[in-house]
Amino acid sequence: MNKSLILFICLGFIQMAHSTPADTTLKSVLLNKNPHPINKFYVATGGELIFAFGDQRADSLQFDNKLRFSLFPHIQQQYHYNFSKAFGFYTGISFINVGFRHNISTASNSFELRQRSFSFGVPLALKIGNMKNGNYIALGGSAELMIRYKYKIYYNDKKEKYADWFSDKVNLFNPSLFVEIRNKTGGYIRFKYYLGDFLSAASSTFTLPTTTTNVTFTPTQSSLFYISVGSTFMKKKPQKLTTDDV
Repeated sequence: MNKSLILFICLGFIQMAHSTPADTTLKSVLLNKNPHPINKFYVATGGELIFAFGDQRADSLQFDNKLRFSLFPHIQQQYHYNFSKAFGFYTGISFINVGFRHNISTASNSFELRQRSFSFGVPLALKIGNMKNGNYIALGGSAELMIRYKYKIYYNDKKEKYADWFSDKVNLFNPSLFVEIRNKTGGYIRFKYYLGDFLSAASSTFTLPTTTTNVTFTPTQSSLFYISVGSTFMKKKPQKLTTDDV
């Protein structure tokens, strides 16, 4: 290796060493970019765990409500806008799996019935709190379409299930109200209540697994409420700090 090449390599390393502080400074600027800007739209993506409760009733049957835990799928895309450091709003789309479960007793049998539907929703919420840090309370509502209904029956350790798109067993459109408490890491807890009955007034007939016994009833009430725990995250774009972000 000749002396000119060695000198060229050494000069290259010296230049890289001198450029490191500038790169570090730029990296610091990018990392400190406010992820919740004022007067700008930004996007958040998230998911959640749902703990649902329901109050279903029908003549001549006894319903015992049980907690229904749902892990997947629960997907949401949120579009945020902050008016100031204290107020903002978000809208977006959501796709969740929501429903309830009951132990049902008749004059001669007892069985477990789980009913749920995939829901496509559009939320709209007002945010109040510290927009810069991402700590806030959101008060809002969601317009939801119940697009795929499914039930499962458990009887004598056996299971029977059925699913249908846009079923007449559930109310297709069901608005809801919610309260959400979010922290700066993106984690949140949400309380949501559906304003209408989850199930329609159509009669349903269920056949108990491994038997020829049919159970028919018409729901007179089917309210639905859930608590969810979730998290949202944002994709940061490389850009310099502005006076609005500090």
